[in-house]
Amino acid sequence: MNKTKIIRILTTAALLSSCALPVYALTTFSDIDNSFAKDAILKLTSEGILNGKGNGKFDPTGKISRQDFAIVLAKALNLDTTNVPAKATFSDIPPNHYAFKYAEAVARAGLIKGQGNGQFGNGQNLSRQDMAVIFIRALGVDATGKAASLRFRDAASISDYAKDAVAMAVELGLLVGNSDGTFNPGGNAERQAVALVASKFLRVVEAQKKQNPIQNQPQPPNTSIPAPEQTEIPAPTQNNNSSSNGGGAGTNNYLST
Repeated sequence: MNKTKIIRILTTAALLSSCALPVYALTTFSDIDNSFAKDAILKLTSEGILNGKGNGKFDPTGKISRQDFAIVLAKALNLDTTNVPAKATFSDIPPNHYAFKYAEAVARAGLIKGQGNGQFGNGQNLSRQDMAVIFIRALGVDATGKAASLRFRDAASISDYAKDAVAMAVELGLLVGNSDGTFNPGGNAERQAVALVASKFLRVVEAQKKQNPIQNQPQPPNTSIPAPEQTEIPAPTQNNNSSSNGGGAGTNNYLST
């Protein structure tokens, strides 16, 4: 996707974020009082970017699938979901799939490219490292070489394709690791973590907008964005099997590329 187009998308997202009315009270969940992302959950659900799980619950520690993350991303960026192709791009997200128009929108925007075998990864949980890759790609910043700054104890287990993006996500304050110094790259991204990172993402977008007021001109990648206040997102403590979550270095390194 060219730079002019992504800047236009980011501007729209920033405007949506900054103009949203504080109507959090309209959406309530019975299971988020102890969540570190409570405010972000309420904000994004009130804006229609996130949904609950029914019965008044959000399921903050639940996992999020790749196709559901596509929905979140498309809504957060206000992507066009009406211009869908006659033939599905991915064999596992056919036209009658609930996420079809969103998967097509993020693919058309160049944000999620699937698994390289004609499949999107329908039903697979989103990993923490892939969340970083996709958000950094959506920001359009140049993360080349940022991997050198990684200081996590398990940095070697971050897949090669994700190292720069993880480092940039940490630099921008979108993600942090565990208190024990690990990042757990192959761990499943929790719904509450996605909410908090998405909220921070939109704040970074707003910072980009303020630093680049002329949004209709191509701009060089901005890698000096002031990082938002760092709020720790605890990574899942369990060590998930990297073969199913796109984890270790050199393993499943086609995810989100």
